[in-house]
Amino acid sequence: MTTLRFDLSSDEFWDEFANATPEEQAQFFLEVLNSGGMNSDLAFDLLDVIEHSISPDPEGHARYAELVRQLREKAPEAYQSEALYFHHTLLTFAIEDGRWEDIPGVLEHYRQETALDTYILVVDEAAYHGLERVIAPVMQEAFPLIKKREGLAEWGIAEFGGYIMRLMLWIYLDTTASPSPDDPDFLASTAPYGQWAEGWLEKFVPRFAAGSPSAWKPDDFAPTLDKETYQENLLLMLAECVAACHREGIPYERAYIATIEIAKALLEQAKSVRRRAKRSTKAKKGKKKAELFSAMLIPTYGTLNRTLVDLVPFIGGRPYHLVAALELLPRYLRYLLRLGLVSETEVKHALRKLRSLPPNVVGSLEYYDVDRRAVDNMLTAWEDVPAGKAGR
Repeated sequence: MTTLRFDLSSDEFWDEFANATPEEQAQFFLEVLNSGGMNSDLAFDLLDVIEHSISPDPEGHARYAELVRQLREKAPEAYQSEALYFHHTLLTFAIEDGRWEDIPGVLEHYRQETALDTYILVVDEAAYHGLERVIAPVMQEAFPLIKKREGLAEWGIAEFGGYIMRLMLWIYLDTTASPSPDDPDFLASTAPYGQWAEGWLEKFVPRFAAGSPSAWKPDDFAPTLDKETYQENLLLMLAECVAACHREGIPYERAYIATIEIAKALLEQAKSVRRRAKRSTKAKKGKKKAELFSAMLIPTYGTLNRTLVDLVPFIGGRPYHLVAALELLPRYLRYLLRLGLVSETEVKHALRKLRSLPPNVVGSLEYYDVDRRAVDNMLTAWEDVPAGKAGR
């Protein structure tokens, strides 16, 4: 054990540490570690600064990983207390570097993890990138521990179990030539984690596995429809959109969470559209009728913005839902066009109105340390959309 040459409680140290080079920060960290004075809070604070100071490339990421390795070896208690966060950073770095082969090893820690809030962020990131087959077995092993942990809300445990089941469904659809909603082997494999809502598999599995969309018509989404019929048609059409996205190489979970967030916005928007349709005497024909029909399928800037803001509160956010929704929104609008449900003019107008949303959310994504690969996916999806004035 050595005596430190600086006072860790002083503002002067933290100012010097924050302004040091990444190499100097690593040396500071190792000096504290080798002194025997490292604790969990200090390890977290030091590595948090280092994480945001290192170069965002494989060399910088390797430096961070080496410090975590040394912490694990020399101060295992300090490491274990905050390992949930360290491994989440290691996962993000592996994804950004394209080191897919390293990810199973990074995720091994989560087989014994029960802290659901951060765990869900890890699962969201892995599933967004199509790593269902890697993360699902990890979650399955952790599930009995999560069920036994004191203080966890029943709904949180049920949500985690349901997440496992959904990832298992995507794996099943990806690996089965003729998926069936009543496949006894599949149902038995998901039974330990919860129960499917009655009729859900029968309704949606054929849509998720569809080779082509149904013959939808604008009247299937008319503002004059009752709420239940509209909602069912919308969700079934969106499930077929998930299938179309998957055929184009988009992971099932990424497409699914995108359509769920789009559906939330549309279901909220439909309430006001129905009121407008009842009030308007012009809704029976012409331009006004077309506007009301398109508003049942195309979210406005204001509605979508309000829906997406709820995904990134100060704590407990779902930033990968936000990324996926904005990334796939142009694809969804063009899907509507292919189905003949909206016009090309309406799609172009909507894209111009919504164009400012992706860059506007980058700050929120940085707050949640969303990986650069996902952020780039979102921004790239809008590259060919001309800038327009945001509005309702």
